[in-house]
Amino acid sequence: MKILFLTENFLPHWGGSRVYYYNVCKNLPAGSVALLTSASDGSEAIDRTVGFRIYRVPLAPLGARFHQANEYWAIFALCVFGFILCLKERPSIIYCGEIIPTSLAGYVLSRIFNI
Repeated sequence: MKILFLTENFLPHWGGSRVYYYNVCKNLPAGSVALLTSASDGSEAIDRTVGFRIYRVPLAPLGARFHQANEYWAIFALCVFGFILCLKERPSIIYCGEIIPTSLAGYVLSRIFNI
């Protein structure tokens, strides 16, 4: 069983959901999780220490002033990079961390790949 985990935010950003996602992923069998999340400063150190693959993409390239445009971009980026990861990882489950934007991307990917 392989899981593609989509989340807009992950460590090194702290918060209840980020710690929860980390604990879920680290307690699954090694090699079964691929996580797609946003790129952030300082993430390289954390990415090396976790026991699963983390793929990071820019989900908010326009900055805080353009929140709505960033949400559309995030949905698009998660769909495109999620599509590539589905081809590479061949997941049997897509787990979405948030309702928007990840669940929209997860829905699109599940329909395309019949997951």
